[in-house]
Amino acid sequence: MNSRKYLNRNDDDDKLIVVPDSREFSNKEIEALTEFQERFFEHEIIRENIEFNSLIPELSVSNIDISKKFYIDLGFQVRYERKEDKFCFLQLEENQIMIEEDNNNWNTGKLEYPYGRGINISMTISDVEKMYNKLKEKDIKFFLDLEVHEYRVNDKISLDKEFLVQDPDGYLLRFNN
Repeated sequence: MNSRKYLNRNDDDDKLIVVPDSREFSNKEIEALTEFQERFFEHEIIRENIEFNSLIPELSVSNIDISKKFYIDLGFQVRYERKEDKFCFLQLEENQIMIEEDNNNWNTGKLEYPYGRGINISMTISDVEKMYNKLKEKDIKFFLDLEVHEYRVNDKISLDKEFLVQDPDGYLLRFNN
């Protein structure tokens, strides 16, 4: 049997979810299956092992400590780090990102602020309004305030509630529903 620990922070009542080896549940599936009981509590799913996404951006940063604090303030959790390499693996819900202090290993050209020109990293969040309000209380500077945008996806219109922040090195981070 595989086990998954489900931590319920508000009432200090940890829950252990056990599933057969033949069945794997994503965090979203666990959230859906336990929502009826856990919707009243702040909670977090903690896994014994890290499930790596198929695409994980790795960002070169100018100062690992400043960047790590910034991402933690956004709500990311450190899943692991290699301090000797000035490397950190972070996760927020299903979103994963790696940061590493610039070491010239991956540079295709000179890094100048703002890093990552021309890209923004889009991350889906379960409650984008709640996150936005929490960050507003922390006086996080927004690149784009919370807005609803329409995007055409083939022949349908999709509505995205989203906001953007810029990390200390200038990478644009888009959080949406």
